[in-house]
Amino acid sequence: MKENKDKYFIKYKIGRDAWWSTYSLLAPIIFDALKQFRKNHIGRPPSLTMEEWDKKIDEMIIAFEVVKNAEKNAEDMDIKAVKRGLKLFAKYYLHLWD
Repeated sequence: MKENKDKYFIKYKIGRDAWWSTYSLLAPIIFDALKQFRKNHIGRPPSLTMEEWDKKIDEMIIAFEVVKNAEKNAEDMDIKAVKRGLKLFAKYYLHLWD
């Protein structure tokens, strides 16, 4: 059977208690999505150059990577990087399409 590259594949299992730690549930999903977006995007917000847009996406990726890895060791969380990346994520959320 030929694989359809246009289909989305579910790779996350969500348990009944996922709401208890929603941020830790969503961080790996958003991290993976941002990494794919960074590799494949062709557009950008009108106010930014492509280079500026890529840097902002990179900061978002770093934030979600830090949160994702904080499950293992919360003491190592770089709060400034997380706040900066989450602020950018909120600001440019509606620009994360291509």
